[in-house]
Amino acid sequence: MPMYGHSAGRRVSAPLEMKKKRYGVAISWDDVKGQQPVDLDIQALIVDNRGVIRDAVYYNNLSAMSGAVSHTGDQTTGDANEYDELIWVLLPRLPQEVKLIIFVVAASGISSLCDVSNGMVH
Repeated sequence: MPMYGHSAGRRVSAPLEMKKKRYGVAISWDDVKGQQPVDLDIQALIVDNRGVIRDAVYYNNLSAMSGAVSHTGDQTTGDANEYDELIWVLLPRLPQEVKLIIFVVAASGISSLCDVSNGMVH
């Protein structure tokens, strides 16, 4: 599984030639000792060739496009061993009109992305 690690605020583009059939985008983070745990969430917006959002996956909607895009579930603290949350994309199962998938990372509640340590997108 190819994973691309990048720091916050950087724009990431996938390679033009995608040879694999399954790709994953994950997030990981650590809670800051002495502070309340922070719940980060990864989401994917699925956009068609007209720029219309057709579907989405997130912690409360774990599957979209008949299973072509799936979310592994909500991790409310950054204490998982490897990836805290992960979205899988099965390219052959996506409808032809899907042209773009936008991945979003958000902090839940009153927390912000700055309230975690070692936050990464993989």
